[in-house]
Amino acid sequence: MLNFDNAYLAAVNATNNYIAENGENPFGCGFAWVDVRGARGKKLESLKSIGFKKKHVGTGVSLWNPSGSMTQDMDAKYAGAVAFADVLKQMGFDASVGSRLD
Repeated sequence: MLNFDNAYLAAVNATNNYIAENGENPFGCGFAWVDVRGARGKKLESLKSIGFKKKHVGTGVSLWNPSGSMTQDMDAKYAGAVAFADVLKQMGFDASVGSRLD
């Protein structure tokens, strides 16, 4: 199985840094996630082992709130998702990020 510790660490640091620099926006309540397309075999199983699930719309798998932060601030969660996706891209995954206000 692949090791995703660096992706989690990057997501946590990015989310925490965003909050430290900008504070939390109580009116920006929302969600952020990472999508991965095209993963098969052991790569797909590795993603599923850390919580990625089949997307409801389209192809691929998604992981919501990859930083695990309890903040309601969508922008902070988005920063974490971008950091997580960047590490996945370095690992050879076709990763992208999404977000939406609640």
